[in-house]
Amino acid sequence: MQPLHPRSLGGTEPSAERPRTPGTGLRRASLPFSPAVEDYAKALYRLEQQSDDTISTGALAARLEISAPSASNMLRHLAELGLATVSPGRGARLTPAGRRVARGVIRRHRIIERFLMDALKMPWDCIHEEADLLEHAVSSRVGEAMWEALGRPERDPHGDPIPALDDEVDPDKDVLELLESWEPGAIGILVRVSDAHPEALRYMADKGIAPGLPVRVITREPFGAGQRVHIGTHDQMIGPELARLIFVQRTE
Repeated sequence: MQPLHPRSLGGTEPSAERPRTPGTGLRRASLPFSPAVEDYAKALYRLEQQSDDTISTGALAARLEISAPSASNMLRHLAELGLATVSPGRGARLTPAGRRVARGVIRRHRIIERFLMDALKMPWDCIHEEADLLEHAVSSRVGEAMWEALGRPERDPHGDPIPALDDEVDPDKDVLELLESWEPGAIGILVRVSDAHPEALRYMADKGIAPGLPVRVITREPFGAGQRVHIGTHDQMIGPELARLIFVQRTE
């Protein structure tokens, strides 16, 4: 996934916040958090998927491509909102409320991607960037209406799972492997592709490579030349750079 870029790189933004419910430290559920708060919560969630430890300010700053002081200021702001716990010198973790905010943003983003491609027929190499812009503007009510209108899809066009609203299980922790790691004879399903490289998505679209297709590795060429792979109904050569962007799951 591409690094997240918050709309505001400043550490705090009290004037952008809506009124909070008295005595709880959290805003009323009917009012949205600011885009910057949602971006930081989403970034923390992504980092927590990779580690069970607290997330350092430096790691958060690196992911968002901002300064450490800005990240530190926003972490304090998230703590004030009840969305994160911050341990000085150790790092931060999202609270259950913070994880719900992050999962809600991710859910809206992936529903929007599905809508842009299925309903508006936009190519899959540009929908991630557009969804980044729209995920903060589309309300949960509209997002759910889009999901219903699309037939309640389980995954976005790149194969990323759309997280459920009421399930704490992390769907992004699928047991998947990179196609690059498969040896000849391996059989399975192409489940996901990285959306970090639009040019690679355009190439895959031209070659008919998409989530949901059956995959079988035929040969591996020497000297890192790539793999000959049967994907869908065609045989094609997949170089190592592209194979590192394709996630597959074995079948019997």
